[in-house]
Amino acid sequence: MTIAYHDQSDYKLRYPKSDNRGAIITIARKFVAYEQYRPRAQQTPYTSLMAELLVEIDQSEQDIADAKTRHAVAAEAVNRFDEQSKTLVSYMIKSIDAAYPATPSKATEWGFTVKQRTKNIMTPQSRDERLLVMKSYIAKEHSRSEAERFTSPTLAEVIDVWQGLLASVNARDEGQNDREAAIAACRAKAELLLKHIQAAAVNLLSLRYNYLLSPALQNWGYDVVRKRSESTGASAANPPAETPPTGSSANGSSEGMLDSSRDDLPLD
Repeated sequence: MTIAYHDQSDYKLRYPKSDNRGAIITIARKFVAYEQYRPRAQQTPYTSLMAELLVEIDQSEQDIADAKTRHAVAAEAVNRFDEQSKTLVSYMIKSIDAAYPATPSKATEWGFTVKQRTKNIMTPQSRDERLLVMKSYIAKEHSRSEAERFTSPTLAEVIDVWQGLLASVNARDEGQNDREAAIAACRAKAELLLKHIQAAAVNLLSLRYNYLLSPALQNWGYDVVRKRSESTGASAANPPAETPPTGSSANGSSEGMLDSSRDDLPLD
């Protein structure tokens, strides 16, 4: 649905783009702040809605910052445990090699892969491979008596690093997921806030300014500019092409009088 009306003023109103969250929030804060100086009976029906959304957006912004911090801390822990796991796995291989020099295939009982041609114990390369080897190592060592267990690395050392690496990876991923969810929520709230800003502009124009766009709307944080005049060089024989009447679009766009173009003159 599009609602349009003729605009006889010398001004036009420009909205920020829907993906410019910062600009949207800035207008809304100015709007709410200015409305607080007006009697409640004269405030627009959108003022309280904007104020509520700003509180929710502030919380979402805080959620984004918190999730980013958690992600960064967990990522550092992942790197630290990664290095520790590499060291422990190398110690495991050395201990098994030393304990079973004639039967390297025994290493498979601790979760390792043995290359058939060379009989060498393969070193796991990826984090997931190391996690699987450590899990198998823990299970195998648990099945042996304490006297039989390897001392380099100890079972307790492997358990600590294995659990720490798993927990850190999960915390890092959770932080990233929470951050993305908070960004999506904040974006949706900002888009709704922009709709309230547009609706409030129409409310002010209709009830306060008799449908004539006034630079006074700048008090509410709106970007109001003077219309660019027609070129004086156009001849009567070649008049400029007709333009559609200016108006306000109710579908969330910035058409006509509520134009988002930048080809205008700033107010003095």
